Amino acid sequence: RPVPRADLEKLVDVCRYAPTGSNRQLIEILILQDRERINRLSNLTVDYFENTVDNLEDLMAGLRAESKEVPQYYLSMSQMTDVLRLIIMARRMGMEVIFHQAPAVMIFHAPVLTSSPKDDCVIAAQTVVLTAMTMGLETCYIGLFEFAANTYPPLVEELGLPAGHKVYSTLILGYPELEFLRTVDRRPINTKWQ
Repeated sequence: RPVPRADLEKLVDVCRYAPTGSNRQLIEILILQDRERINRLSNLTVDYFENTVDNLEDLMAGLRAESKEVPQYYLSMSQMTDVLRLIIMARRMGMEVIFHQAPAVMIFHAPVLTSSPKDDCVIAAQTVVLTAMTMGLETCYIGLFEFAANTYPPLVEELGLPAGHKVYSTLILGYPELEFLRTVDRRPINTKWQ
């Protein structure tokens, strides 16, 4: 079911209190609720992976041959090619595989030229995650979107972010169909006490 605008406004408001590097407060949020626009962004994201995944090794080899640094997002994608191929196949079967039919998407973006844009956006997004839980909403980070949103020209154009901005975090939000009684097991954190 749709997330009421008043609830989304509350979530935006809590982001004002999230810390930012040098207290610059330059985070901006794009909120999507229009199903057609969400589907367009999802399809453009899958288009990016479809255009890139088969050429990935050649792209990286070409950069290395020119003694250029291979971007981190190419290295990360090269480790996920099997998953990306499954996503491409699922889209061909008619599934919306990036935002999973969520009723709301929050895209956190900021100017590249600031002290800590990635950290600022992730802290704001995590503030939304924690606050949303108190409102009966669930969230999920959509890291795949970030890969495409900052490098695929048709998607960059569709997003229409201000000049000099990049996407640094993306969340989907909605009401859960199921209520889990336990969380998933997590490994202990390797910790040193000195």
